[in-house]
Amino acid sequence: MTIYYLYVKTHRITGLNYLGYTSKLDPHAYAGSGTRWNLHLQKHGYSYDTKILHRCIAKSAIRAWGLFYSRLWSVVNSKKWANLKEENGDGGGCFGEVNGMYGKTHTDAVKTKLSKEASLRFKGKSYEELYGKDKADLLKQKRSDNLKGKDNSFKNNPRFDNNEYTFFNVKTGEIINCTRWVLIHNYGVQKSTACGIINHCSVSSQGWCILFQ
Repeated sequence: MTIYYLYVKTHRITGLNYLGYTSKLDPHAYAGSGTRWNLHLQKHGYSYDTKILHRCIAKSAIRAWGLFYSRLWSVVNSKKWANLKEENGDGGGCFGEVNGMYGKTHTDAVKTKLSKEASLRFKGKSYEELYGKDKADLLKQKRSDNLKGKDNSFKNNPRFDNNEYTFFNVKTGEIINCTRWVLIHNYGVQKSTACGIINHCSVSSQGWCILFQ
């Protein structure tokens, strides 16, 4: 089974960072393939540290996390990063023990920091500014259609999942903080799909995946 590693490499002398992924057996020994990053290594020496962000069994999971961190840290525009483009894998899900967050959870401080920084990309902006008029109209119509005729009464069920999760859409770049119920009824995600997203860190056909909970 192939395992894909999403990593950040930091040059020990200059402090320049590089976000990338690899399926090499030893991601720490792998220097990376970025053009600017490799030129930097040739000039300043192959002295760097590697931090593994996630281990995944499919490139679609790399895509989800790669896009999230690319936008969270603005790797293309920041002088602190060597990336010339957003990290964008292609191709299932990141399941079980090969998920870098399997059996772990972010601290409240990390959750707050990530959520705050990620939300800055959307704060104060309309759907039109974020996605363009055509896509904005489609998203608004979809939200409206999903809300029609929904019965919220079963929220009183003691087995109702009141936990809030942070979801990221790899297709639209949308980040939301909501319950499982809201994801299902406001965003048109099937119950079984929502279960897979939350419990198995999978990526849905609509592009939704979980970032943290």
